[in-house]
Amino acid sequence: MLRGGIPEGTTTLVSGATGTGKTLLALSWLMQGCREGQAGLLFSLEENAGRLLENARHFGWDLEPFMEWGLLQLNHQSPVELDLDRLLHTIRAKMTERVKRVVIDSISTFALAMAGKESHVDYLWNLVRFFKASGASLLLTGEAREPFSFPQDSSSVLFSLADNIICLQHRVENLINKCAIAVLKMRGSDHAKEWREFVIGGTGPAVPVAGD
Repeated sequence: MLRGGIPEGTTTLVSGATGTGKTLLALSWLMQGCREGQAGLLFSLEENAGRLLENARHFGWDLEPFMEWGLLQLNHQSPVELDLDRLLHTIRAKMTERVKRVVIDSISTFALAMAGKESHVDYLWNLVRFFKASGASLLLTGEAREPFSFPQDSSSVLFSLADNIICLQHRVENLINKCAIAVLKMRGSDHAKEWREFVIGGTGPAVPVAGD
C-alpha cells in the first residue's frame, strides 16, 4: 500500500478507534526497523513496558534481545502524571544519532495535560519540528471518537502537520466485525488509494493480498 514504506525523516499519523490495532502496527514498524539496524524509541502514554512485551509475545515477537542490544527502548508515562514539557525533555535526552524511528502512543492522551487548545497546537508544532531537525521518522497514534469515524479534535490538528496519514476503521460485513486500512496521505509517494482489509493474525498485523 505504501509502495516503498514510510519515507525516512517524515511524521506519520496512524488514526483509528480502540481495538483497530494502532499500537500493534506501530510496534511492528519499530521491530522491522530494529531488524534493519535502526534503533527505535517508543513512548507509551497508555501501556507500560511489561504489558507491551507481553502483547508482543502473543504474536511470537521477542523484543527483549533488541532492548539488550540497545536497538529498542520502551518508555511509559502515566497520563495522570503527564507533563508535556517534561515529556519533551525526556524525548530529547533519549535521542541519539542511532535512533531512526520514534513512536508516541497515543497523541490523543495529550488532551489530558494541555491547559488550552492553543498551547496544545504549539506543542505539537514544536514536537514535529524537533523530529524533522533530528532526521528521525516519527509515528504518532491518534484515537478516533467513534469506531467508524476519523480522529477526534486532539489529534486532527496533525492532519495538517503530518506528512503521512494512515487510517484504521472498524467495518461490519455479514454481521462480522472487521478492520480496514487506508493511506489518506503520503507525501512524495504514489500510494494505494483504496481501503483494504487489515487483519491481526497469529503473527501480527497484515494486509492480505487479493486472492489470498
